[in-house]
Amino acid sequence: MNNYLFCERLLKCEFMPPEKVHENLFRGSEKSFRKPSHPAVKRYNKKRTPQEKTRMTERLLKNEKRLRKRLAEKGIDYDFPGFAAQMPQKKKNVSDSNLNVSVDSQAPTPACTPTTLERRKSQTAESDEEEITIKLPPASVKSTAPKTKKTVKLQKKLKPKKPK
Repeated sequence: MNNYLFCERLLKCEFMPPEKVHENLFRGSEKSFRKPSHPAVKRYNKKRTPQEKTRMTERLLKNEKRLRKRLAEKGIDYDFPGFAAQMPQKKKNVSDSNLNVSVDSQAPTPACTPTTLERRKSQTAESDEEEITIKLPPASVKSTAPKTKKTVKLQKKLKPKKPK
């Protein structure tokens, strides 16, 4: 194994007699490896009760409010989303008037009433009338100004001559 190319380096090896080998060289080599414990990761990922969650959110909101107050005292006008923006918004109650309306199976569906059909037809007619216009950048638009003698001479100079 001497001069063995290992990971882009030469490995140097030489034989050592048993008398020269240190007695603690291979101490603990018979033990199998244990998976390392990550206590901080376990603490962070543990399941939390609803009481713990509410306590955490209250604490975060309190700290955020205190931070905003300190920034305002120092005259810094900085608005950041923070934890208050991440809080789930309470759902509004649906009005009872919509819930009490009975649905008649014989009545026409609201999607096919004559007024909605007319509205759909007018929308399709309007969409057909729309035109697509393409605006070209000013550099690519040819000028319609009358040509002067100077511009004609410059164009002749720039125009490649045809080989004979």
